[in-house]
Amino acid sequence: EDESKNLEKLKNSGLMWDYFDNLKLLFQKMGADGRRVILHHEPDLWGILHASVIAGSNDPAEIPVQVSASGHPDAAGFTDNAMGFSQAILAMRDRYAPQAVMAIHWSHWANHDLYHCTYCLRADIDEDIGKTIEFYTKLMRPRRWDLFFSDPDDRDADWWYIHGSWERWLDPQAQNIGGAPPSFARMRSILNDVSTGLGMRSILWQLPVGNSTYATCDNSPGHYRDNIVEAFLPPVAAYGGPDDGSSAIAQFAEAGVIGLLFGAGGDDATRFTDAQADGITNPLGDAIPGMPGFSLWGSKPSIYPDDDGGYLRLGSAAYCAKGRFLLPGVPAPAPFRGTGDPWIWLLVFLGFLGAVGSQKIGKTGDAPGLGQLMARGEGMASSGRRTAPDESGTQQ
Repeated sequence: EDESKNLEKLKNSGLMWDYFDNLKLLFQKMGADGRRVILHHEPDLWGILHASVIAGSNDPAEIPVQVSASGHPDAAGFTDNAMGFSQAILAMRDRYAPQAVMAIHWSHWANHDLYHCTYCLRADIDEDIGKTIEFYTKLMRPRRWDLFFSDPDDRDADWWYIHGSWERWLDPQAQNIGGAPPSFARMRSILNDVSTGLGMRSILWQLPVGNSTYATCDNSPGHYRDNIVEAFLPPVAAYGGPDDGSSAIAQFAEAGVIGLLFGAGGDDATRFTDAQADGITNPLGDAIPGMPGFSLWGSKPSIYPDDDGGYLRLGSAAYCAKGRFLLPGVPAPAPFRGTGDPWIWLLVFLGFLGAVGSQKIGKTGDAPGLGQLMARGEGMASSGRRTAPDESGTQQ
């Protein structure tokens, strides 16, 4: 289905009444449970909305959404546009599940593919970041979202290369922000700028797990290669423990990232389970060569049926054994006490951001950082949310 059809669905008052009613039920269940939970709201939808106006007004108030016009009592009084939509959602959280941490999704592809485009100059990237900050800031008046999610990719880099795109591999050494090649330094810089501009931390979501370590990843369907998981997790990634400030995890934490979520998006991308139902695979040859200069076929045999050869399973266990990355001023987390296979720990927290978190928030306000709130056990609804007095999505 064409995802742009969401723009039309948002104009359907009957569908939107159902949407708000289902969302109310979700919040009620979260509120009854009482535990803090992060709600990652509608991946891609906010990017689709932004893409519809980024080349023009860049104003969410010009995107029609049936909010108050849906007739749902919890949406009454909110403007019938994307600003009102955002504010109605946050008001429902406040009403039914105040302990919930709300994460809006930021899509880096609303105009240029910021993480990957090789033709983008630094000025192009900075312009898109500025439009991102302007658009999302308007969505957060007066109620604010607590986090944003970003997905660097939905498939492994060699999946894209084999299917005709060579721009997806991230260079671990290059320091360029614009131009070629795409790099980890560019992604880190962009995340830092967006995090600073919005005054929010981020979580990276849908990170590929393909790798060049295990022979399993031979670029056959479901076994493609990438280098993102190897950049963050041992054994390829160097990680010395909670105070290792030189690791990639520490560098991205400095850019405002508080967590990593690994998992495939596309149907035949590499997965950390035996999704291909082919058991333990240690092929004797590379099925399809990957991108020259980046993709190397691994030689290490796997003892697990996981389609990534077990890299995420073992890498996350090694990370947890060393201890979660910790910034000064934050209490040490409880030791890892996982039961069963460690691959179930898909969310690898980088440690709650205390010093860096509050410093980054301090650039746009004086609220404590997310890490400080969680470390103290305080609710985000009362302690971590800042409001702005103007351009409200609420009708007064």
